[in-house]
Amino acid sequence: MLDSNSWTVVGIMPPGFAFPNSETEYWVPLTLTPPLRSANQQLVTVVPFIGRLKPGVSIQQAEAEATALIQQVRRNYPDSGAPDQNPRLHLQTLQEQSAGPLRPALVVLLAAVGFVLLIACANVANLLLARATDRARELSIRAALGAGRLRLFRQMLTESVMLSLMGGALGVLLGFWGLSILPRLAPGNLPRLAAVHVDQRVFWFSLFLSLVSGLLFGSVPALRVLHGSMMQSLKEGGQRAAAGLRLFRHSWMRSLLAIAEFALAFMLLIGAGLLANSFLRLASQKPGYDPKGVLMMQVSLPRARYPQAELRSTFYDQSLEQLRSLPGVQAAGLSNLMPMTPAMIRMSFDIPGRPPADNPSAVPIAGVRMISAGFFGALATPIIDGRDFSPSDRESAEPVVVINQNLARRYFPGEAAVGRQIGIAGTPRRIVGIAGDIKPQGLDSEPQPEIYIPYSQFPRMLMMEGPLASMNLIVRASGDPLALVPAVRARMKTLDAQLPVYNVSTMERRISDSVAQPRFYAALLSIFAALALVLAAVGIYGVLSYHVAQCTREIGLRIALGARHANVLGLVLLQGLTLAAIGMALGVAGAWGASRFLSSLLFGITPTDATTYAVTAAFMALIGLLGAYIPARRATSVDPIIALRYE
Repeated sequence: MLDSNSWTVVGIMPPGFAFPNSETEYWVPLTLTPPLRSANQQLVTVVPFIGRLKPGVSIQQAEAEATALIQQVRRNYPDSGAPDQNPRLHLQTLQEQSAGPLRPALVVLLAAVGFVLLIACANVANLLLARATDRARELSIRAALGAGRLRLFRQMLTESVMLSLMGGALGVLLGFWGLSILPRLAPGNLPRLAAVHVDQRVFWFSLFLSLVSGLLFGSVPALRVLHGSMMQSLKEGGQRAAAGLRLFRHSWMRSLLAIAEFALAFMLLIGAGLLANSFLRLASQKPGYDPKGVLMMQVSLPRARYPQAELRSTFYDQSLEQLRSLPGVQAAGLSNLMPMTPAMIRMSFDIPGRPPADNPSAVPIAGVRMISAGFFGALATPIIDGRDFSPSDRESAEPVVVINQNLARRYFPGEAAVGRQIGIAGTPRRIVGIAGDIKPQGLDSEPQPEIYIPYSQFPRMLMMEGPLASMNLIVRASGDPLALVPAVRARMKTLDAQLPVYNVSTMERRISDSVAQPRFYAALLSIFAALALVLAAVGIYGVLSYHVAQCTREIGLRIALGARHANVLGLVLLQGLTLAAIGMALGVAGAWGASRFLSSLLFGITPTDATTYAVTAAFMALIGLLGAYIPARRATSVDPIIALRYE
């Protein structure tokens, strides 16, 4: 039984089938009802088509054939009222339609993962380079005993590949664990999230990536050491004596790796800062109403039990009376369409006394909402001019409408709109009020011209079927709105015990869900950026710490000759800040070049926002300073007597 009608189950879809979304649980044959239009009004019934292309047929070929067919139909039915004499049909793959909007975000997140991988590999290469330098004497002895350079190279490469493979295996295990918690963190409107899993392709890709990382970043330290002078390494103290405090001269390879780490981390931090700034700007947008304390739910009247508009109007009137009598309810209203929903009914209208539009594109069009008295009070949307609807605005009274500020500014500039008339569906309706603008489909959407009509004065729309036929109950509570849910359900059951009340939610939750995707992207990129920042700081710390250890004799000599601790501290800090500054300069150039990939994900901010760049640069400089401070302090604690003792 669906909406009090009996249906026969003729098929069962397999597990995992989700179309058009995961919330759909049954499918019924499509029936089209006559559109609500008069002779001089344009109203388009939108029906989605889906098909499978024949083998060898491209999207472009199918689009050309479909366009020719549509144009032929238009010529065969000249009185159809279609505004476009030569309509074109645009085809799109189902994958592009469902996942296409996510492509920019996925590209950015993939780049972030790649940057973190490169930074981690650079850190490992730095550690292997330092370890290989310490093992120079051991490798020289092996060479003196007959080991060839190729054999020594294979030994060092084997060690690095083993490290990368163990890290890859641990990463796959963490991937299994991460996928178990990802659905709980990700927004529910991410398409095909349930289909994401670790399969053989992921395993082989991880294995390939581990091998490439181990070979590439393990060969650099091996070649660096094996191409040096092995005889010099055999001299007692020769390695330490060759070191000096000039970092770029004696440790240029490690310095370049640290610079690369800082550049990549800076680019990630810029991206995370832009997304976080964009999310904060989006979340601070005023939707045109006060969501705090607002409870929403839906009811849908089955045509079998409510076949007439009068019966439906009476039911809605009684529902509002029951809701308004509940303790803790400040206001209550009804609407067929709520904010933060993608659906919208758009209709053309005319303004009596004005000449008709010359072409179809100039016909006045506005979104139409069917509401009750109390709708604006429940949402706390102000009435700028005129009045709100009242219980006296019945079907027998003069047809009235309330318009929003956007429509008043666009079609009644410089004149009073209240008291004027507009024609909708062939009926002239008087404007009795102007309401504040409401963002219709999300915090990032701009207000559009909207017309509000009392549901009791629009019986044809009241009898619509499908998703747009349900009505939304809106209740403003003085306390916790969710605490009213049991009482609201009980009152609705007194009117119709078989009528379900569904999609119960608060307006604050609805707004939070509408920004779930940008919040998720900003959080993920921030996690990657934080990880990259830690790795970059560890990289600078590792380079300077190893460099200070190598230069212990020179530092001791400088102190013995009268150098103050502040001078040694400043010298090491300067080298760390130099590495960070060069890395940030390269990171700015890289972030500037890659900013176009972020433009579609940002709201109210440009990809080259100077404030974000400046704050990020200052923060990165502080991280670089902290990474260099510990080795610098260690350098000042060198005892010159111990440092100069013959090793």
